[in-house]
Amino acid sequence: MNKLIAMDCRSNLKTGLLCAALVAAPLALAEEAPPSYNAFPDVYKLVQENEHFRVIEATWQPGQKDVMHSHLPAVIYWITDCQLSADLPDGKRIDGTQKAGTSRINAAVPGHVATNMGKNTCKALLVERK
Repeated sequence: MNKLIAMDCRSNLKTGLLCAALVAAPLALAEEAPPSYNAFPDVYKLVQENEHFRVIEATWQPGQKDVMHSHLPAVIYWITDCQLSADLPDGKRIDGTQKAGTSRINAAVPGHVATNMGKNTCKALLVERK
């Protein structure tokens, strides 16, 4: 794993656990799970793309759960404070809190389902590298 990604994933315990679990999941699951914007356009809106990058706006309403999906390597910028949980195909659930105005760099993320556990709308911008 890239050192920048590894350091970013260690920024706090919950973020580190979420990163570790998602990155450690089998790559075959990533191949089986569709990209976020195809899997659940109610949450993931494709804003723009070219041959190198894809920009996706994600908006979860309070309590909203998306469906099994995956992500390419990406920078995620949190527009609002968010309390999300990630359900993995093996049945594990990981909860995390993201602060508005923060970002992180993720490796490819295999199949998972995200749920907004907060009382407010959660918004993020993802810039995926193709």
